[in-house]
Amino acid sequence: MLTENDTRCVWERMAEAEVRSLYFADLATRYTQYKQWITGASFILSAGATAASAPPFCGLRCKSLEAGTRRRAIATLDIFIGELAARGPLPAGFVITLPKVTSPDQVRAMSLLCARLEQAHGLADGQLRYEVQAETPQLILGADGAATIARCLREGGGRLTGVHYGTYDYSAALGIAAQYQSMEHPAADHARAVLQVAAAGTGVRLSDGSSNVLPVGSPDEVRAAWRLHARLVRRSLERGFYQGWDLHPAQLVSRYAATYGFFRAGLAVACERLAGYVSRAASGTLEEPATARALAGYLVRGLDCGAVGADEVAARAGLDRPALTALSRAGLSQATMGTGPERGGLDLGAGERGSGMADSRDADSRDADSRDAGSRDADSRGGAGA
Repeated sequence: MLTENDTRCVWERMAEAEVRSLYFADLATRYTQYKQWITGASFILSAGATAASAPPFCGLRCKSLEAGTRRRAIATLDIFIGELAARGPLPAGFVITLPKVTSPDQVRAMSLLCARLEQAHGLADGQLRYEVQAETPQLILGADGAATIARCLREGGGRLTGVHYGTYDYSAALGIAAQYQSMEHPAADHARAVLQVAAAGTGVRLSDGSSNVLPVGSPDEVRAAWRLHARLVRRSLERGFYQGWDLHPAQLVSRYAATYGFFRAGLAVACERLAGYVSRAASGTLEEPATARALAGYLVRGLDCGAVGADEVAARAGLDRPALTALSRAGLSQATMGTGPERGGLDLGAGERGSGMADSRDADSRDADSRDAGSRDADSRGGAGA
């Protein structure tokens, strides 16, 4: 006959077994639901791509590669990309977003993970690309005093396509009080300046953060939130950040208004300066080739977001869309002025002369027939970011 101690041990073991059974059953249920959610999301995205109704940019934001979440990040990407690839080609513009990056090692690991996922799911080499979110001080400045983000861009190679500034996570990590966390805080300006310098010339896109003051509530509250958001968007545009995050659909109103206003306000001056540069007309401003590229890039962005039309740019600047694009992308050795005052016009090099550059010496030959407002390729996922 069992002693009292034996009986107690049996009951304890039975209880432990029951707890383990319930725990693993719950774990299996959660995993099944988790997989169903991921599968459903991949189905929706695939269906949108098949029906040609998917946005120009789409993707997935996984967990970070920090120790506590990296397993889930890998599992999420494996399931999602596997389900998506099984239904057909990945949508154009598909990109993964990696949050809370703290070191170049995580970027290197992400590139390796993308390569392994391509092999596992039959994707072309280099097809998977990703962006990182700059939400931690360690990404801006390392313990050795170096800009960590510069090393991250180097480690990312051709797979890393964008860096997004995280307003509130970054501010909180610096100990800034909640009421002072903003896109216009000096700490935010410093972080974005470091990002700009690191990304300059790499082709990596930069995106500004968001405003958590939402246009909801009374009419006065909505208008106040719109004014604040429009001012912040305009401020970002003036500082060279042409993308930005929005947290609420109603913020698209102020984003479009601010973006269109930014490009409309500078249209006349930009066209005049660029036309003078191309024709070598006398003016009070001595334009450098780099400035001409910036002016052309400004007009191209205005065309892309729909704020200006190709016909009015052609009428004002004497340049059609292909010419503007060529000039905005030309290197110093390609976009150079003639060596003497008798050589009016712009020399784009032999490989660019067929790109549609209007000859400033023959105004009648300008082709102003390109009235396509561009592909309206809004850089910002959240709206009219140019």
